[in-house]
Amino acid sequence: MTAKATSQKQTTVRDYPVGWPRFAREQNQLLNGSNHRRFGALRQRLLHYDEAMLAILEARLLELDKQDEVNDASQLLSLSPAQINVGGKGVEQTCAKDELMADIHAVESRYCQRLLHERDIDQLPSLSRLAWKNLRANVGRSYMFDQDASRFLLEADDFITTRAERMNHRLEWLVYGHQEPSRWMSAIMKMFFLKESSPRGSTMNSRFDHGRLKVMLTISVVLITIVLLLTPMVLLYLTNIGKGLSVGIVVIFGVSFTSIMASLPDIKLDTVFIGMSAYMAVLVTFLANLQSQGQC
Repeated sequence: MTAKATSQKQTTVRDYPVGWPRFAREQNQLLNGSNHRRFGALRQRLLHYDEAMLAILEARLLELDKQDEVNDASQLLSLSPAQINVGGKGVEQTCAKDELMADIHAVESRYCQRLLHERDIDQLPSLSRLAWKNLRANVGRSYMFDQDASRFLLEADDFITTRAERMNHRLEWLVYGHQEPSRWMSAIMKMFFLKESSPRGSTMNSRFDHGRLKVMLTISVVLITIVLLLTPMVLLYLTNIGKGLSVGIVVIFGVSFTSIMASLPDIKLDTVFIGMSAYMAVLVTFLANLQSQGQC
């Protein structure tokens, strides 16, 4: 079999050798894949190391400045950013302060890059506990890694994902659920949304069809919106209830709407307030119109 034929055949996860090749392939296909260790404690250690180095260099620079104040105060008032000792036949020799400033620049540049890098990594979403358990189960049962190779999985709170769109995030309790009734719902989802059966020994909640899940999420959002908007209107319009109960219905559905919005991942507080205000305005206006019509 030629190399070209082999490359054309290797289109599924099961075609890749067990171990790191298959693990990398599956991570690339997971809806919530691209899971990686952030090594937060190690990066903090590096930042503290650079901070300590800068503090030491800053103290040395202050000592040299005080020496210049005593020996050559004019140097501290000079426009020249560097100190050059000219000796011999015009050969320039870099003085101690020049070398120190070069060291400070190197450490400070590295420190600033790490700070910016830390900020960027901190903006990446953390891996949920359910997703981490699924990752650990896959590594433990599918790839046969030895103890040293799988040691990086011990830090449950140190994982992040680089996925910008995590459709699966809202469905984790169904996709990754192993308790009743989540396990039943997970089995049903596999019947309709599983794109590729997993290799032997692997958990079967990894390769769902992206398009089908996106359609299901869209339909779910539409149905929830219709229920939250039309149900209180139908109750207020078709039933003959008093003012107190009408206000109670508006409050109950308002609280329900706010709770649902607040539970959505990565939603901002101001967005919740705007959505709640708009929703309550619609219900209150509808209730006021009903009350005015009843008095006519």
